[in-house]
Amino acid sequence: MREIARILRPRGYFYSGEWLRRVYMADGSNVEQHAPLAARFFRTINNLMQSRRVPSDPEGQLLVANLLQSQQFEVDHMRHSQVLGEQGAAGLRFRNAFKEYADAFKFLLLDHGWSEGDAVQLITGFK
Repeated sequence: MREIARILRPRGYFYSGEWLRRVYMADGSNVEQHAPLAARFFRTINNLMQSRRVPSDPEGQLLVANLLQSQQFEVDHMRHSQVLGEQGAAGLRFRNAFKEYADAFKFLLLDHGWSEGDAVQLITGFK
């Protein structure tokens, strides 16, 4: 928090985006049935993150609480959801960003003893 406050200009804007570590079906149907590889990916990542005692903060509440507690920031907390299947330029950009997000977990998998092949298979199956 000190570093954010140090580099931020007075009345400056700081943006933080938090990714949900789970997937939902837009129609509310069963993810395990319709997207089993995505469900497996998130189940695996969540288990590994929990083993490192990294709290799940899907709504960014921990960050918001820390920002407020510091008394150095005004906080506007917003929630935005994006559907991966949306068409057009925005949907494509989001899908590409999500692929990079998935790729970033490869190092976590390798660090937990996964083979390169198994890590790539999990990530590729998810994407």
